[in-house]
Amino acid sequence: MHYKPGEFLNALNPESALRNEFMWIGLEETANSSRRFAIRAISGLIARRIVCVLKPGQTVQRGEKFGMIKLGSRTELILPRDRVEVDIVVGQKIKAGSTIMAHYLTTNDSN
Repeated sequence: MHYKPGEFLNALNPESALRNEFMWIGLEETANSSRRFAIRAISGLIARRIVCVLKPGQTVQRGEKFGMIKLGSRTELILPRDRVEVDIVVGQKIKAGSTIMAHYLTTNDSN
């Protein structure tokens, strides 16, 4: 976990990814530590608030809530490009905690 203070630009502005306050959360699978991904919550212009209840090293279950990003902000999911297949499409509506966004490729899938 890493918190970086910063500005509060509109989250739709590409510069917000570089300049706004954010919380970086790195996660890895317990059974297979090579399966890693990250979540980056970026504050926005209006609410300017990131809420995260996780502690470093804490175990979370699939679909478990661990915080929220307030109005006018954005959340980025950072996945290893060559190890996952994305299961959603641009413009698709997703629901936190229940929509499967991607899955890790098995050894046979990547051949």
